[in-house]
Amino acid sequence: GLEIQPTKEFLERLKRHSNGCSRQYWSVKSTPKEADKEFADIVEICQQQGFITVKDMIREFGVTRYHANKVLNDLCEEPAARMYATKEGPITLYRLWKKE
Repeated sequence: GLEIQPTKEFLERLKRHSNGCSRQYWSVKSTPKEADKEFADIVEICQQQGFITVKDMIREFGVTRYHANKVLNDLCEEPAARMYATKEGPITLYRLWKKE
């Protein structure tokens, strides 16, 4: 879905002119997990689909965009980087380093 922040005026007009369409209000579902558990879950997602995105973390873990960005970017920092990031169009894909 699209992520937008509509104005109050827009929401009122949407209510008047739509057939049951409304904005879905949501908030963070949970507090962040412990770092080790969170990394284990990230590894599991990466093994399933080959990568993880910020939106995957938000959707799967219920964390904020800020937290998801921070965790994934921190995992890519040297010298102990456990992941690397590649930009594909507008999306950044985070992948695990392969052990040789």
